[in-house]
Amino acid sequence: KVEHVAENLGEILRGDRIENSPFNIAMNVEESCKVLCRMVYSKEEMKLFADKINEDYRVNWIVDNLPAATRVVEPATAESPSRIITIYERGFPLGFRGSADIPGTLENV
Repeated sequence: KVEHVAENLGEILRGDRIENSPFNIAMNVEESCKVLCRMVYSKEEMKLFADKINEDYRVNWIVDNLPAATRVVEPATAESPSRIITIYERGFPLGFRGSADIPGTLENV
């Protein structure tokens, strides 16, 4: 069950909505694409979701009172090899738009 939790006055004044989550997250364990649940959405709900992705909406997680970090692979160039860098910024993208550069995706979908 999702419950709203406000831990301090600053969160309330900023308008943050802290909620517990049914996700099971373990530290130092890399996982991806785990299905939590399946839902059916209307066309209007899907459009709203797509609009949020197009507007670069970010999901903000707090785990053990620390913000989520985004791990990014910097593409290789002629001058330097690719490298993994950890960017510490609030949240992570809700989704992404496909492009010809991303295998298995369609342009702007």
